[in-house]
Amino acid sequence: MKKTIILLFIVIGIFSALEVRADTFGYTGSAASSATALAGRIQAYSNGYGGVNGTGVSMTLKCYVSGAATNIKMGLYVGTGLVTNGTTDAKNVTNGSPAATNTANFTSAPTLSSANTYYLAFQAQAGSTLVYTYDATGDRRYSAGTYPTFPDPITWTTGALGQ
Repeated sequence: MKKTIILLFIVIGIFSALEVRADTFGYTGSAASSATALAGRIQAYSNGYGGVNGTGVSMTLKCYVSGAATNIKMGLYVGTGLVTNGTTDAKNVTNGSPAATNTANFTSAPTLSSANTYYLAFQAQAGSTLVYTYDATGDRRYSAGTYPTFPDPITWTTGALGQ
């Protein structure tokens, strides 16, 4: 039986508290902190999330823009490898504060497995001010990146949350 998976990734799989519901995985709580996304960076939060068996449909990031609208893209990694078909279409973020959920569909549906630990990543278009929300648990992973591509493999650097 084919399952449809919706990745609710309110601030990028950004947290260590994993909550699995019906056909979702990743962080689905309400984030208490916010930070500005840096241009030229791909960012991911948490120590990774256990997946579910099925097909990915979309990812959601809780964020807002300060100033002009911007595009974001999201992607799925297992370790340093980009999941096949694991990137979303571009999502134009137009909402100002407060943060709201912004959902983008996968360009092609990725196949997901409960045997994998996933890093839920995002990046914003250069020249924008994107503010995203997060909870103060887990690690922050980031890598140099040029919007709209996700490198494969990626070299992660770890750091404090909210940087």
